[in-house]
Amino acid sequence: MAFYCGGLPPGAQPDGWKVKSLNLWPKAGRTNVHLEVTQLYDKFWRNLPAHYEDFLEIAAYVYSGDQAMHRVSDNDLNTMCSMWRRTFHYHIPVRAPEFWNSAEVKQTLQRTLEFLAEDYFDFTFYGAANAPEVQTFLGIETAAGKFSRPERLALFSGGLDSLAGVVAEAIGKKRKLLLLNHRSNDKFSPLYETLFQQLTDRVNPVPLSQVRVLINKSATLGIDFAQRARSFLFAAMAMTVAVSYTHLRAH
Repeated sequence: MAFYCGGLPPGAQPDGWKVKSLNLWPKAGRTNVHLEVTQLYDKFWRNLPAHYEDFLEIAAYVYSGDQAMHRVSDNDLNTMCSMWRRTFHYHIPVRAPEFWNSAEVKQTLQRTLEFLAEDYFDFTFYGAANAPEVQTFLGIETAAGKFSRPERLALFSGGLDSLAGVVAEAIGKKRKLLLLNHRSNDKFSPLYETLFQQLTDRVNPVPLSQVRVLINKSATLGIDFAQRARSFLFAAMAMTVAVSYTHLRAH
């Protein structure tokens, strides 16, 4: 399946290929992928290099496309999933086309995703015209009063494994953590907030803070729910926030 992103017009495809559009940019037309990052603080924020801005958007498109295509049919399940791997071709406008079209970067991107998702990936990157500022998607707030500088960034899904990691680092080693939490909707937000407050109470007086990332898509793109590319999205978010906060180490 071919995905044309950011308002790019679909081109000719091989026989049998389907085409879908994915769009994050409001100025490029109707959006069907949504990205919002909140609770970033201006005290630590710095402007991102262009290729990191692109990276976050590429990950959002891959995450959305991963769920927009069936993996197997009922007939294939009867043949031990011989056609398990899907084939994706993403066409994406970027701010740093020279970087993303370099053979080394593109090959690394493809190999990483093929390992994580067990699918085949190809990318064509185009120079973006009128790309929005990444701040369009960011809620950068003023840090009021005393605000402690976090030492490390920790991925926090709310599951048992990430919870154990936070407990080990924040309670066991007394480290000041910035938790990065991805949500596809607000359904479980009360549960996340309750868990975060309970953690905050337990680690006191060691400061604990969080960044919330909301990435979701239109309901029409929700076809496959395995979300095997979610780990790639998590990694991209962690790298982007760690770079923007300059002093952080992802953990």
